Amino acid sequence: MLRRLIETSENCKFIFVVRNLGKVIEAIKSRSISYRIRGSSIEKDIIGENYTYWQQDVHDFCISPSTQGIYSMLMNLIEPTDIFKEMLFFLSKKYPEKAYDILKIIAKCEHNCALGTKPVIHIEHCVNLLRDIKIFDN
Repeated sequence: MLRRLIETSENCKFIFVVRNLGKVIEAIKSRSISYRIRGSSIEKDIIGENYTYWQQDVHDFCISPSTQGIYSMLMNLIEPTDIFKEMLFFLSKKYPEKAYDILKIIAKCEHNCALGTKPVIHIEHCVNLLRDIKIFDN
C-alpha cells in the first residue's frame, strides 16, 4: 500500500518513521532516503541530574500516568523495555519501601510485553497493578 501511495503521488513528500529498517520492503527502501535520528539532547531536571528527553517523558508519565502518555512515549520511539526500566528506577527511588513489589510487577509486565505485540496494553496493565499496591493514586 505504501509503495502504491509513493508511486501515485508525484508532488508529495512523505516521512515514514520506523523502529526497524530491516522490516521495510526493498521496494519502499529503493524509493526513499534513510536518516537515522538519535535522541542525544540533554535536559536538566529539578534535582540537577542529567536526563534525556525520553527519560523525562517517562518520569512525567510516572507522576501522572495516562493512556495518552503511553501513546506519546511510543510515538516518540521510546522502546517499551526502556519505559519499563526507567519506571523501575524512578518508582524505586520514590518508594524505596515498596521497591521489591515494584520490581516484581514491572519485571512480569516487561516479560509479557516482550512476548506480546501490543505494548500499550502491557504498560496499562502494569500501571493498574502498581495502583493496586498504592503506587499511583486512583
